Amino acid sequence: MFTVDLSEADVVMMYLLPWMMNKLVPQFQQMKEGGRIVAHDWWIDGVEPDMIFDFGTPENEQFKSIYVYRTPITVDPAMEKGKPPQRREGRYGNLMLSGDQARQLGS
Repeated sequence: MFTVDLSEADVVMMYLLPWMMNKLVPQFQQMKEGGRIVAHDWWIDGVEPDMIFDFGTPENEQFKSIYVYRTPITVDPAMEKGKPPQRREGRYGNLMLSGDQARQLGS
């Protein structure tokens, strides 16, 4: 997995542990310009996402995040590792579902 060739990939979707995503950064940097990396729940350390979407159900306070990156990605060593990126104006959205709506999506 850590040697996969992503140079021809347009979109990569991940639901991996943070250390796994961080280890894949060299492969992400080989992706062609304008590609997208979509990560569920976890971010890539040191890389500013283009968009962050939070969604969940307020009734049981279960919230999830989707981090969207556009290539080429650049690692910023000044960003704090292990800490989620800041939600910035114009790069953040959320979707709140009622418990009934969430159950309907799951069926």
